[in-house]
Amino acid sequence: WFKVGTDLVGGGPMTGTQRAVLAADFSNGVSRLADGVDWVFMNSDISVHLIRRPVGEWIAVEAESVWHRGGRGMATSKLFDQRGQIGNATQTLFLDEGLEA
Repeated sequence: WFKVGTDLVGGGPMTGTQRAVLAADFSNGVSRLADGVDWVFMNSDISVHLIRRPVGEWIAVEAESVWHRGGRGMATSKLFDQRGQIGNATQTLFLDEGLEA
């Protein structure tokens, strides 16, 4: 579950859609398959599809990643609010061997 503690744009309240998209951006991090020391990974794009407007301040993310050693991967997630599923998100991932300390 995610709750954003600040406004996205100063002076205006955050919308449910903004909350959902921000939470969806964490899909690759919460479903990573290796330590960040061993692998560097980032999402190169994200698609978020909502079936209704989210209700409340909390958004849940149920995420799964698939990594291919050829440098590609994908994170997919289901998004929920307090009433149930609100949508899905997909991220294309770029993968590389981790940085040495």
